[in-house]
Order: sequence, then structure tokens, then C-alpha cells
Amino acid sequence: MFDASPLRESLPELIIASMFKTGMHAFRRICDAINSPARAIADGCGLVPASRVSVLAMCLWLAACADEGSVAGKAPASHEEFARQLEANGLGQTAMGRRWLQSARTALTEPLEIVPPYVESGGFLAHRAAALGLIFEAFDGQTLHLTFERRGEPAGRTFVEVFYVREPLADARHVRLRSLGVDESALEVPLPYDGKYIVRLQPELLVDALYNLRLELAAAVPFPVDTETDAVGSFFGDPRDAGSRLHEGIDIFAPRNAPVVAVARGRATARTTPRGGNVVWLRTADRSYYYAHLERAAFNGTRTVSTGEVIGYVGNSGNAVTTPTHLHFGVYRRGYGAMDPLPRLAARMFHSVPEPLEFSPRHVRTHAGKLNLRAEPDTASEILERLDAGSIVRTSAIRGDWLRVTTPADVSGWIHKDYQNDAEPVGRWQVVAPTLLLDTVTGNARPVALVAPDEELDVIGSYATHLLVQNADGQKTGWIAGPVAGIPMSAEAADEDAEAATAGVESTAGGSSSFD
Repeated sequence: MFDASPLRESLPELIIASMFKTGMHAFRRICDAINSPARAIADGCGLVPASRVSVLAMCLWLAACADEGSVAGKAPASHEEFARQLEANGLGQTAMGRRWLQSARTALTEPLEIVPPYVESGGFLAHRAAALGLIFEAFDGQTLHLTFERRGEPAGRTFVEVFYVREPLADARHVRLRSLGVDESALEVPLPYDGKYIVRLQPELLVDALYNLRLELAAAVPFPVDTETDAVGSFFGDPRDAGSRLHEGIDIFAPRNAPVVAVARGRATARTTPRGGNVVWLRTADRSYYYAHLERAAFNGTRTVSTGEVIGYVGNSGNAVTTPTHLHFGVYRRGYGAMDPLPRLAARMFHSVPEPLEFSPRHVRTHAGKLNLRAEPDTASEILERLDAGSIVRTSAIRGDWLRVTTPADVSGWIHKDYQNDAEPVGRWQVVAPTLLLDTVTGNARPVALVAPDEELDVIGSYATHLLVQNADGQKTGWIAGPVAGIPMSAEAADEDAEAATAGVESTAGGSSSFD
């Protein structure tokens, strides 16, 4: 049975949201609405008179602070401050305010996995009060390069933050490292630990936002051999001496006497040992870097060196005399021991800056049978669901040839952009009473718009017993519950719908194929 409690809680917010988005000239019409069709809906949803008074009070309060440029009052300096303002002003206890706060938490607890370098163009719709979390793995010493471009003319701010995910789980699991400033479009964030990091995006409440996002990881340290013919041929953890010990570094094969450089500023000591031959130890505040099997060091004794300074030359001294010339390179961190150098030497950067793609959030219709909804924008990633031809999904971002979409049942994933089209109307629906449009078909659906009696709506598609509809100018789009049989549809629309239902379906001996 459908739960009407979210509607009772959210109706006042629809009126508030309408005023905030349409401007103060709509104030009179909104106040009138409290005592006309909206009042009828309010009575039907069980709103008590005090609730209607609170609507008027909140409208007056919003009118007083609208000039400040934020629904929470004066322009906030951070996501945390904005959340505090919502709570202090009472909006945190409204259904839409609670949803905004819950979306912020969910973006951290249920983020989408990505692998840098990563780029996407996306958007947020104001009525959804949504947030986005992107999680990735990185290594201590790497630097996150984040670029965030606001597209169009945003009505408010989009908060962009970087978090470290603490392990094991703790009360304060997510540690905020940096936030994008109001006038900033880029961040460089040194990452302090091996582990997972999250980038969270969330616009202010009641704000539409379009954006281009780029995430890259710079190497923690520069490559230690100054040659173009370097090659890693032996890896961290490989067995040594018939398995009696493990390799605590990597071997970089290069020509004899190729220059070897310091990967950091620190104190370097040259010495000779039976196993390493001619070696250099480079020590910083919390790390030691080990260079072994050198032909010779570039200095004697101990000295201070700078990043990029030549400290030796590739050879095969010590116990490597029977192998091709190479540099054994090891990394040790105080309190942790030996660490794999390879990921710290790898940069995950774009060779050239990708061109941003034009994108705006919208509903689309799939036109391939058994279309794979994947966990990541990759044909090798997990298949979350197979969508039937004609499925209606909501897009939120594009990355290359892939669209991030959400099904009516709130399952999010990626589909290939070649198997969808903009969702054109397939019929018309006549509204006979004041009707609320919902954002999803799930039990926790929230209202997104109120339509008046006798208004004609375009039918975009259906899901179970729900219809996706929108008004003529496309400003009101949402789901209504009700029987789907008998939708009036033109012959042309019916033909298009039948064609969509069969397009792209191929048969094999084992059945029908799925598509990416």
C-alpha cells in the first residue's frame, strides 16, 4: 500500500521550492495557493491548520533571506556550515531537508567506485536533493588533482570535498581533507595514507547544477632512473634465495651508467655491502629510499641532496654480477617497513585534457533488448540488471560513451549511449484532480511537483502501475500512480513504441543476446 506520509511532510516544501525557484514575484500566488488547490491537497493529505500556518511562516522567512543567495540564509563557507544552517533554521526537520542530509551521508557510505584518471560531465536536479560520492584507491604521497567546472549559470553553490576513509571502521570514519573554495575550480590534495578516498559533490538545497569533473593522481615520487629505456622486470614480493626471503623492492633494468636520481630531498649516504654492492640510502623525515647494485655512487660519505639530483649510476654490483644491469629500488616507511614502490611511481594522469561533453540530466528510453546495466562504465564490469527495450531511465552523468543512469526502482549503473534516445511522449493524460508528481516509484517516493485539474500531461513511459508524465513546457516531470491500461496513444506513437520494443534484439541458438 502506498505510504502518504512523505506527501504530507513534503507538500509545504513544494510551495516553498516553487517560490524560491520562481522568485519573489510569485509570493502572492503561493500564498493564494495555500487557500485554494494546494489547501485542498493539504486537507486530503492530512495537513493540520498549523501546518498551513508554518508554510506561510517559512515563505516569509525565505523572503527575508532570499537576497542572501542561499536557502539556508547567508552564503555558507562549507558543506558543514550549510548543514548547520539547515538545522538551525528548521529546514533540517523537513522531508526535503532530511533528504538532503541523508543524501550527503549516503554519498559517503555508498559511493560509486572509479579508477583515476577519471572524467565525467553531470548534473543535479533541485527537487531531488541528491549528492554524489566517488571512491578510489590511492597511495600515500600521491597528489590528487581535482578540476571542477560549473556549467551554465548556477543559482547556488555546489560543495566539492575530499575525504579519507579510515580503516578499520571508527566512529569518525570519514576524514575531510580539503574542500573546494567558493571561487576555486581546482584542488591539489596530498594524500597521507594508502587506502580509499572519496570525492563528494552536492549542491545546496533547491539548486540545479551542471558540472564537468576531472580527477587525476600524480606519482608520489619521480621515477628514479633518468633514462627512456627503463623497464621494471622484477617486482615487490617476488621470492628470492629459493623462497627464503621476499623481494623488498623493484628492479628497473637500464643501460650501465644510466643516471640515478634522488626521488626526494633528504640526507643521502653512500656505502658498499656484500648483497647490494654499491648502494645509496636516502632518508627523509619518515621514509628511506634504497638504491642498490649501482656501478658507482655520485659522491662519497653523507650529504644533503635535492629532488632530481644525480646520486649514482646503474650497474650490477653486489650479488647482481650475473644479471643484466639494473637498479634495485626500495621504499621503507618508519613504522610500516618495506612498501611496494611501483604504485608510488605510477602517475594516473591524462596525456591530454579530455574535451568536456555536453550533458544535462533527463529521462531517456532504451531501444535494445536485454541492455546491460553495468556497475562501471566498462564492458568487463559487473552486470547489475538487464533492461528491456523501451525502459525509461534517468541520466545523471556521461563519461566517454557511457551514461550513468538510475532506473525507476532506484538502481544506478551505466549503459552505453548508443542504445538510448531522448524519451519522447507516447500519449496524453488528462488530470482530473490536483495531482502530485513523484520522483520515483519506490515506497520512499517524494513529491516533485503539483499539477492542477484539467491540465494535460505528456506520457513519457510506464513502470509497473506508474506513469512518467510531464507538462507541455517540460518544467514538471514525475511519476503518478494508477492503472496504465487504456492510455490514449496516436497511431504514430504506437508504431514508435512497438519499434522501440523490438529494436536491437538478436537471437542465437541459446536465446537472446544482451547489449552494451
